[in-house]
Amino acid sequence: MFPIGTRVLVRFDPRDLSKVYVPSTGVAEYLDVPYADLRRPPITRAELERARSILTEKGERHPTEDQIFAVTAAQRRIEDTSRQKTRRARRNTERRPPIANKVSKSAGSKSAVDYSRPVIRTRERNGDGRKNSGTIFGIAPPHPEIRARCHRT
Repeated sequence: MFPIGTRVLVRFDPRDLSKVYVPSTGVAEYLDVPYADLRRPPITRAELERARSILTEKGERHPTEDQIFAVTAAQRRIEDTSRQKTRRARRNTERRPPIANKVSKSAGSKSAVDYSRPVIRTRERNGDGRKNSGTIFGIAPPHPEIRARCHRT
């Protein structure tokens, strides 16, 4: 159709490179030119560029068609498994009871209350003669300012 060595305008849909479009000679139409190997799956231009960049990083200066489609298939498998894992994780969290979704503020930190000791209610007098309101903690606060805030006057 075209003499060898002739430059030809080639158009394509970036969402599907399984066909390219070449202008027909003498007619204002385009010819659909499919892959040479029709068993290959359609790929996007972004997938083609990604496969080429991966192969270039691996040291392939001129990647072959087989290598490009192998890398594209591997990337699609990775995307499919991550999509399934993501969906599974999202559904698992939706199935959890609401209390399990909330993270406790004290999670991972040491509790200030010693739960191994019984609760002691004290009704002592402070050094200035005022009564303590009683604390429900087993241990008095360490600093006088904190102690003053914990006890009613």
